[in-house]
Amino acid sequence: MPDYIKSIQRVRQEQPDQARTPIEPTGWLGKLFGGKATATASPWSGDISYNSDNMNNLSQDQSDNIFTHELTHSRQIQNTPYLERFTNALKSIIPGMDEDYHNRPREMEAYQAERDRSSRLALPNMADPVTGRRDIELPPISRRNKVMSMFDR
Repeated sequence: MPDYIKSIQRVRQEQPDQARTPIEPTGWLGKLFGGKATATASPWSGDISYNSDNMNNLSQDQSDNIFTHELTHSRQIQNTPYLERFTNALKSIIPGMDEDYHNRPREMEAYQAERDRSSRLALPNMADPVTGRRDIELPPISRRNKVMSMFDR
C-alpha cells in the first residue's frame, strides 16, 4: 500500500468531521488541467483529488500535511453557501479579481492547519509550507568552543 493511502486514513482519523469526504486519484482530465498540483479540493463539492505520481515523491509526513491542507479546504467549501462558492470560483479564474495566493484567508488557514499539525506531532525537519524554512539547527558544542560553566574555572 502506498504511503499516501496510509496518509488518507491517518488524516481522516485526525479530522473525523471530514472522514466521509471523498478523496480519489486525479483522472486524466484533472491531470491535463490541474497543472502541477499534488492535490486539490473541488470548489463546488469539497471532494479531494490527488495526483498519485506527485504523491509518490513525498515523505509520509509531507503527504499527511498535504491531506490536512486539502481537508481544511474541503471543510471551508462545505461551510460556504452555494452562491458564494460560485463567486469564489469566478474570482479565482479572472485575473486580478482574487488576492495573491498566499494572502488568501482560506489558504492562510489551510497552511496554518499544516503548521499546527507539524507542531502538535513534533514532526522532525518539516519545512514551513509557505516559506520553506525549517527550525534553526545549531551546531553541536565541540571541545574547542565549549561553553564554560562556573565549575570549569
